[in-house]
Amino acid sequence: MFSGELMGRIEVKDVTKVKRILSNKEALMDCIPGIAKVSGDEFRIVKRIAFLTLALTGRMTNFEVGEDYVRNQVEITGPGVKLSVFSNFLFQGVFVSYTIRYSLEASNSLIENAALKESREISKDIVACIQKKLNS
Repeated sequence: MFSGELMGRIEVKDVTKVKRILSNKEALMDCIPGIAKVSGDEFRIVKRIAFLTLALTGRMTNFEVGEDYVRNQVEITGPGVKLSVFSNFLFQGVFVSYTIRYSLEASNSLIENAALKESREISKDIVACIQKKLNS
């Protein structure tokens, strides 16, 4: 099992807009790279990892909105791999601080190495997408 973390802070133009976007499950799920189909809290992803094209299934397993925070958890599974992503967004005046933690379980080292690299990239892509939505 492997785990990692991304942390940062984004300066935003409109805090009300930010809260509205981050409080919307669909807007957050839209930032998951490769997402092909969404049905409620569940979704499918078609993702190319190394030389493999994988069909993965995902689910938003937790979604919590408070006055000054949004927290969520996403589970993504596929052949030989399980990725859990925990996101926490904290509103602090004109800033949004975020912490994204991910953990990866894989059935063998070949899958783990490829999925590990992909997990880091996916997390970075999600942050970039959210940042773009927040400042658009």
